[in-house]
Amino acid sequence: NNAATITPATLTVTRTETYDGNATFTGTANAAGTVTGQFTTVSGLLGTDAMATATSSSANAAVAGNSFTGFTLSSGTASNYQLASAGVNNAATITPATLTVTGSKVYDGTTTFVASDLQASGGVTGEIIQITGGTGATTSADGGTYANSPLSNLVISVTGGSALASNYLLPTSGTLTITQAILSISAVGTKAYDGTVTFN
Repeated sequence: NNAATITPATLTVTRTETYDGNATFTGTANAAGTVTGQFTTVSGLLGTDAMATATSSSANAAVAGNSFTGFTLSSGTASNYQLASAGVNNAATITPATLTVTGSKVYDGTTTFVASDLQASGGVTGEIIQITGGTGATTSADGGTYANSPLSNLVISVTGGSALASNYLLPTSGTLTITQAILSISAVGTKAYDGTVTFN
């Protein structure tokens, strides 16, 4: 009766990143504690072993208790390691991505931009973001471009990908543009020939 049991070493892995639609975090981490890419803290690696990826339980932002559930090594044997229990030593924190909102409308004599005049950009590839509610306002009703214009009560819908509006933060200001209205002029009239093209 002589048995030797070797249990896997425990890895500490933490990371805070902005939502990008991906649950897999990539980078490099080694036993010296040097990390690059999407890792914040990786500890517990031994010798020349190095981590390449770690996969979290959710790719979405603001998920309470989100933790890493798997990993790969670029050097070493993965079965020699286990992840720490979910908590301070195993935490994947994903924060919402901030959108940019701009607006454009044809001159209508008002300073108000409605939801259909506003456009959002900065979404993750594969996700279509549409502004469905809220308003913007310029300081003048005249044609022109107005930076840092206030935006209020914005609401978005997201299709494709996660389809979750909670993965995004909405700004409180944006650049709004009022373009010139096109006038249509027609003239109806008659006059006796006088050698000119002018109608009075």
